[in-house]
Amino acid sequence: MSDVIKLRKLSRKSVIDFGMNEGLRIQDLLNLRKYRQLRYIYYAYSKLSFLDDILEEIGITEDFKINKPGKDLEMNKKINKCKDEISFGLTKHIRKLQVKKQNRRDRVLKRVASNIKFSKANLTRKNQGH
Repeated sequence: MSDVIKLRKLSRKSVIDFGMNEGLRIQDLLNLRKYRQLRYIYYAYSKLSFLDDILEEIGITEDFKINKPGKDLEMNKKINKCKDEISFGLTKHIRKLQVKKQNRRDRVLKRVASNIKFSKANLTRKNQGH
């Protein structure tokens, strides 16, 4: 008798029945942006795979796909390192943009504040609601 190897492809509605995410659907993990955990499931479990659109969403391109059934934890480390470097570069770039916006706002506020006259009559009139 020959061994039959069953490969299970998980869809968005599939429920995970093991580990710390037990009872959650794949879509729930995607909504929570648990891409790292989904990639771990793909690389660590030899008989589990995902549909192609899910693989693309979690960042597994053709270069990082492995032959199933099979597992490759080294590939998981490699892709996580690549994704961490990319996300670190993006957050660094976003922070620079936020600082630029804040500096621009500060300059505008200083300019507006320097044009306001704080005479006693002006403040009294403003205080009285005029």
